[in-house]
Amino acid sequence: MCCLKYENDQYETAKQELPDLGENINVHYGKGRVVGLNILERLVQIELKDQNKVIEYTLDELIEEGAISSQATK
Repeated sequence: MCCLKYENDQYETAKQELPDLGENINVHYGKGRVVGLNILERLVQIELKDQNKVIEYTLDELIEEGAISSQATK
């Protein structure tokens, strides 16, 4: 059971760092909405509103772009 507790703690920590599903977000390509998360790999899928496509960002890319603040990850 200790392994499961450790994994759950890691999962919860990673989830707190990422934007929520459905959250509106502005990225270099335009305005979008978060439609998918890979929590363990810290990947975010964003559906661009004006371009009708989904792009994938890492958490670090979103922070570098200023789409989310690094304060939200702490």
